[in-house]
Amino acid sequence: TRAKKLSGDLPLADDVPLKCIALSLADERFKDALKEFLQTFIIKCRQTMIKVVEVEAISIKLPEDIIETIKEIEEMEQIDRATTAIKLLTKAIEKWKEERAIQLYREGKVTLWHAAGMANLSLRR
Repeated sequence: TRAKKLSGDLPLADDVPLKCIALSLADERFKDALKEFLQTFIIKCRQTMIKVVEVEAISIKLPEDIIETIKEIEEMEQIDRATTAIKLLTKAIEKWKEERAIQLYREGKVTLWHAAGMANLSLRR
């Protein structure tokens, strides 16, 4: 049997995968684990494919020093201006949510659990 290279340096004979699957399917635990894995995989694929993001264009005037910093980031990251702006705004919004949640928790307006949820953080963090 001729070996094939599937990915990296992992050679597999033409009939080895089928023999392994046939032998493994005799084990009920393997069948259950495979079934659970495939169900989870299919759900994740559907969630990824269905995800629709609405976008809206905004126009803002920025000081020259911020523009220069954005240009530096574009060059270092090798990404376009829109992607750079989205990444920076996303990080700033995450930071703002964290700070706001901490402030509300310190003021006793929300529980620790609620504050963690507001900031999209685990309770431990």
